[in-house]
Amino acid sequence: PSSPCSRSALRAERCAWLRAAARGEEVRCANLLSLVPPCARRGGGGARRTGRRDDGGCEMLRIYEVVLLLVADVARIADEIEKRDPALAKQVRTAIQSVALNMAEGMGNIGGHKRQRYQTALGSAREVKTGLDVAQAMRYIGPVDPVTLDRLDHVTATLVRLVCGRA
Repeated sequence: PSSPCSRSALRAERCAWLRAAARGEEVRCANLLSLVPPCARRGGGGARRTGRRDDGGCEMLRIYEVVLLLVADVARIADEIEKRDPALAKQVRTAIQSVALNMAEGMGNIGGHKRQRYQTALGSAREVKTGLDVAQAMRYIGPVDPVTLDRLDHVTATLVRLVCGRA
């Protein structure tokens, strides 16, 4: 039996809120606090550091590895889109590059600049999702692999959390 404060219970409670935010549904950052039991508000959770440092001496977020996998996934999809619509493929590629680059830049900034970079990455992640939706609607591509969509939702939800702040 898991306690209401266990890590898996907290993740399950936040999951619906974060996934809704990742899909661009109207949510308020303050609503997240009500989903986290008081015993969990002391810290922990969120976007943890890997312990590994990049070349600049900054710790990398764990989500960065997921972002790189997502970049590879989206690059393959963009290759398919390019056969029918080079302009859309270029926009999707630019957006996914912006997610990775702004997230990396945010990891190396402090204060408001960090939040701005994460906010830009969040907007770009939503642009990637919209680009994939448009490509499907235009019948340039078939259904997107659920693993890719899950990675995109995971990255977007993490960025929402980083932009809105910790619970």
